[in-house]
Amino acid sequence: MTNPRVEVIPVSIAHPTHPLGRHINWDQRSKARRVTRIVTDPTSHFYTATNRNALTQRYGSCTGHSLAQCLNSSPFNHSFDDVAAEDFYSRATRIDPFEGAWPPDDTGSDGLSVMKVAKSLGYVSSYNHCFNLDDVIQGLQSGPGIAGINWFEGFDAPDPKTGIVMPSGRVRGGHQITIQGCDLEECLLWFRTSYGPTFGVTHRGLSGCFCMNFATAQAILFTDGDATFPRK
Repeated sequence: MTNPRVEVIPVSIAHPTHPLGRHINWDQRSKARRVTRIVTDPTSHFYTATNRNALTQRYGSCTGHSLAQCLNSSPFNHSFDDVAAEDFYSRATRIDPFEGAWPPDDTGSDGLSVMKVAKSLGYVSSYNHCFNLDDVIQGLQSGPGIAGINWFEGFDAPDPKTGIVMPSGRVRGGHQITIQGCDLEECLLWFRTSYGPTFGVTHRGLSGCFCMNFATAQAILFTDGDATFPRK
């Protein structure tokens, strides 16, 4: 996210129940909106949500769905459903730099554009960007965020006990997910996706969760990935 870049990430490997639709849209102005150092000694956090069952996307609407699940979490505490998530996605496709808009074109979108939608609708007052794992952990001291990443085949099958995923197989395309928390003792970053309540593991009462160790998260998030944290 350190240099301006606009790029479509094609879906190279389709999955019947795990659609993708995240693209890259990096704005030079993001550098001035970096997550600030909130605390000297960060602590572990995991944010609860009003919707304990994960949302289920049917289209390439992961940007809208990740935002909805982020805003359903504390401290925002909304109750957005799949219809609202698709509306976020639709609005984002109308302001992003990619050709077409949904509906009717299931174009996919990006995290920056969907966050602009949230701000324009008054659901967030501002948002900040991350440039390394330390930034993400600092962001999590105040609330959840969203992340855009390359989605590997191995991510479709989190460990059924631990929820851990590893970047095995090929990159299927781009996906936007919610950053739900961090466990500093176990060195894990926790995420939530919009593939329904049976995906991954249920963690602290929330379904649709999975996690990465810090080394994997750093590599995935900051190799063609990005992370953004809204503020209430």
